[in-house]
Amino acid sequence: MSKEIYNNSFFNFYIDKILGKAWGHFKDNWSTLILSVMATSASFLGVFAVYALMLGLVNSSYFPAWSFFVLSAILVIALVALLTIISAGWIKLVLNIVDHDKAKVGDLFLEYKKIFSFFTVMFLYSAMVIAGIMFFIIPGIVLGLMFMWAPILVVDKNMGPIEALSKSKELTNGAKWDLFLVKIVESGGSYISGISIIGIVVAVPLITISKILMYRHVQR
Repeated sequence: MSKEIYNNSFFNFYIDKILGKAWGHFKDNWSTLILSVMATSASFLGVFAVYALMLGLVNSSYFPAWSFFVLSAILVIALVALLTIISAGWIKLVLNIVDHDKAKVGDLFLEYKKIFSFFTVMFLYSAMVIAGIMFFIIPGIVLGLMFMWAPILVVDKNMGPIEALSKSKELTNGAKWDLFLVKIVESGGSYISGISIIGIVVAVPLITISKILMYRHVQR
């Protein structure tokens, strides 16, 4: 990681060079980002709408009682698959914005080929963080910071789950305190923006862009 992030002006570095660039990218691509937020919401609403329609059919006398459980299982699988694809898609979309200053809404759905790798790395990442939190919280925070780049590496570098976790550990070595401060700033921004729909629409893409910019920076 660049030594620039370790100096005493860390917050100036983060605010001026990371958040400043993130805001610039947001302004240049605001329509694509907002449409992407809307497309994400519409996708999940669509799944629930289909579920509600099928549930109405299942509740009729033409289907056995166990059909409800089958339908619920299908809903869970569909939501997990959609969440995995769109989460990876958001990373790809913002990588395109940061690297090429252009992206399209369709980028959200183009990472379906990496669904198993992305799901696996997210599962392992979440399991380690949850297990760490159960042991006095701090280990969970450390593990969360240590492996925070793994999902991005799966999308950006086409790495497997284990390779991505190992590379993320390497990239965050010696920088966890600084990354922890970044997380505090991002969490504060998310909390404040959460009081309004407009705030969420702006904050989610902006935080994602800033995270990708940090990711690019630590690779230098």
